[in-house]
Amino acid sequence: MKKIKTYIGLIFGISILCISCQKDIPVFSSASTVYFEMFSPKLGLAELIDTTQITFAFAQENVKDSTIQLRTKISGLSSTDIRYITARVDKQKSTAQEGIDFEPLLEKYLIEPGKVEINIPVILRRTQTLQQKDLFLVIKLEENEFFSLNMWNSTNNAKEDVSYTQHCIAFNDIISEPPTWNTKYYYWGQFSRKKLNLMSELTGFGLAKLTGYLSVAQMRYVGTVTKEHLDMMTAKDTPILDEDNSLMVMGHYIN
Repeated sequence: MKKIKTYIGLIFGISILCISCQKDIPVFSSASTVYFEMFSPKLGLAELIDTTQITFAFAQENVKDSTIQLRTKISGLSSTDIRYITARVDKQKSTAQEGIDFEPLLEKYLIEPGKVEINIPVILRRTQTLQQKDLFLVIKLEENEFFSLNMWNSTNNAKEDVSYTQHCIAFNDIISEPPTWNTKYYYWGQFSRKKLNLMSELTGFGLAKLTGYLSVAQMRYVGTVTKEHLDMMTAKDTPILDEDNSLMVMGHYIN
């Protein structure tokens, strides 16, 4: 199964929320503390976040999952013993369903002697639900026999709290009609996700490129290649229907 890279802040009409400036992390020498430390690059700076937002929308259709690595650190005295971190799904705050929308978390995550950080992998599944709405998965750290939760919240640039002990993952698979389609309509006709995927498959242009700026020559090339394919399928008596079950056609500059 292929994986996709996670792009924090690259999404479907919504942008990263809950961003804060990087701050020095306080160290507690009397007891070991566990906390999340996730950063989002912005304007060349590493900014602390407690929300990661991603989309499957621009991935190829054969991509079925994505892995988020939650950077988890400990402060306090180091140890020569093997210890473990406990992380759980906050079911009251989450809308994603365990075993359906994401892989179940492990009961414990081991930290080897002398280590001060690990990555907790969270595997998101690409389900049909994501094409209709955003899903939210909130992971929270829990105290155990080895670690406490003594980290105070930080404050982001919008003067909002950023949590060190919970992280929210918002994800979807929604492709909306982009503003650039106003021009592309004359070449490609009515927008649909099915048509966009077909054009990408036929031309090798990624979905992000097709929904972004293209020259007239590029729009005409994509439209012409797609129309030739549609005409060929119709001639074989296997016409391609669009999402509304009508015959898929290109714009009048191509037809």
